[in-house]
Amino acid sequence: MRNKIHFQQKRDHILQVIHGAIREHQHWQQAVEYDEQEVQRCKSSDRKIMAIADLLPDSARYYCLVDASWKNDNEKGGIGWSFHSKECIQNLQGSSSIMPTNSSLDAEAVALLMAVKQLKALQYYNVVFITDCKNLIDELHQLSTEKTITNARHTEGQKSHIGYWK
Repeated sequence: MRNKIHFQQKRDHILQVIHGAIREHQHWQQAVEYDEQEVQRCKSSDRKIMAIADLLPDSARYYCLVDASWKNDNEKGGIGWSFHSKECIQNLQGSSSIMPTNSSLDAEAVALLMAVKQLKALQYYNVVFITDCKNLIDELHQLSTEKTITNARHTEGQKSHIGYWK
């Protein structure tokens, strides 16, 4: 209402203001009720929430979360990684801006490379690398096994994927 008065020199009728406030209050109440229902549904659900440590191989001592931010091939990107013990204690982290890359896949690869180089220089071994870029994991798998994965490029972002480095 204040913006209309200030910028458009218009005033709403008092009944419009009151009805608008009542409508907003009703929407707020519905949202709160929905949130409470969702919380109860999640609490009563028998879904098991898995910890990252449950997904790691027994021989792994550490894991490293890797990600990149990419807008387009003309702008700088951002990359980062976070290094944790198997007990989920963060030990190190790193981040940087990078020069423009051709794709988000390239940016994710640069982020993974940065993390691997840093951890190797610090002499950490038995590290599992976790990324949300399925295409990167698929490409690395194809490279290491010299096999082509069929139907591998249509599920990016559905779940995180793990790569292991000894």
